[in-house]
Amino acid sequence: MKFRYSIDEIRRTDQRLRISGWAAGKDPMKRAKIRVYCGDQEMKADTSWSERSDVAKAIYHKRVKNRFGFSASFTYDPEKKYSLEIILEEGTKKISLSKNMISFYQK
Repeated sequence: MKFRYSIDEIRRTDQRLRISGWAAGKDPMKRAKIRVYCGDQEMKADTSWSERSDVAKAIYHKRVKNRFGFSASFTYDPEKKYSLEIILEEGTKKISLSKNMISFYQK
């Protein structure tokens, strides 16, 4: 099984961007790592985790005590290019946070 993920929300405030979603791999006890990049440079992001019983039930068909949900918040400048990286033992997914993607979630 490749890992699965979803971006559920992108919220922009004056100078910050918050991305919320979930990620789950084949081992339900492993938590994903989340990294944020501005261009090629990794940047500091405030990341928090939450339980997502809906994800556990849909993927593993059982109750799992793990925090699949994530929220990453970071300083945002609309003139720069950003990406979000989700890392699990099955691999890495880098998601470009284009202006179009951000504005799609703002509607």
